[in-house]
Amino acid sequence: MERWRPTIRFLERVAKAEGITVAAVQLHAHPKGSSACYDGEAEFDENVITLCGGQDRETVLHELAHLQTQTWHKRSWAQALVRLHARWLSPRKCARADRALARDYPKARRVYREKYGKRLRVWQRREDIF
Repeated sequence: MERWRPTIRFLERVAKAEGITVAAVQLHAHPKGSSACYDGEAEFDENVITLCGGQDRETVLHELAHLQTQTWHKRSWAQALVRLHARWLSPRKCARADRALARDYPKARRVYREKYGKRLRVWQRREDIF
């Protein structure tokens, strides 16, 4: 439980400052080598966040953006997440998190282009094609 304390403090601080209601946080981890679920999940019907294994701030912000917008990976969610990145991450980590967001979620690419004034090149790896 001790290793989660900084993550929970960060989550509480962001949720309070942003006015995001979080009813509960569920924590769990899997034995080494097993990855049976996502790093995080949000249940907006109940305002519950589940975190698995990873205690990084980007995952916490990702799930809080879901609760804030009450939506899945849509443009409004991406806009909220980019705003949270800018407010709660260092400039370097923010840029890296924004790039990863645009790479992984098609609805975020336009948001990235609007913020940075350029397209993010998303290349398919050869093994993904065949």
